[in-house]
Amino acid sequence: MSPPLLIQRYFTRMSKTDAPAAIEYEEKIRAFHQQLRLFYYPFLFTNNHIDKQQLTNIPSFEDIIHQ
Repeated sequence: MSPPLLIQRYFTRMSKTDAPAAIEYEEKIRAFHQQLRLFYYPFLFTNNHIDKQQLTNIPSFEDIIHQ
């Protein structure tokens, strides 16, 4: 393998822009979407109403990223 290619692969891995990092990011998006579904679906498909206290528990993507 050529040294420039190895350096490029090293930098893409270090900056988390390679294929494994992209797959990990997509998995985090799926996990966040699942949390949103679990939070909102009971309100959407039943007659339950959201109150202000429940709104403080809305899932956040930052919580998924830092897991």
